[in-house]
Amino acid sequence: MGFKFGLETVLKHRKRLEEIAQREFGEAQAAVEACLRELESMYNRMDEVRAEILDAQKVGSREKMEEVRGMEGFIDGQKIRIERQRLEARRLLSVAEEKQEALIEAAREKKILVKLKDKRLREYKEWLGRVEAKELDDMTMIRQARRAK
Repeated sequence: MGFKFGLETVLKHRKRLEEIAQREFGEAQAAVEACLRELESMYNRMDEVRAEILDAQKVGSREKMEEVRGMEGFIDGQKIRIERQRLEARRLLSVAEEKQEALIEAAREKKILVKLKDKRLREYKEWLGRVEAKELDDMTMIRQARRAK
């Protein structure tokens, strides 16, 4: 007769829920990181264009001034795109925080069942030890009774 935890199926289900929450949190974090990399790339491109504008202004020719106007238009558009990307990054961060909270809750619920299982196993082992000790005592008593005859 071995130990059997009555809530083993519930524990397995909670473990699966924790694994799902872990995967979803990982995906949310990856999305945030990708969004932030894109945002950094946008800022870098804007810095490059600003440097190109400075170079073009040093030349001062009519053609370069047309290029400068076009580049300034790009910068204006880039500012709008950056703001949108920042809003998306905030949204993704919020989603990642929600996924992290879900993961923490799933881990907590699983941990409760793991502790209960450990407690029940410990109780079972204690009970089994008492039963075995009683059987040994009974066997000793029987031997002593036979010797006494």
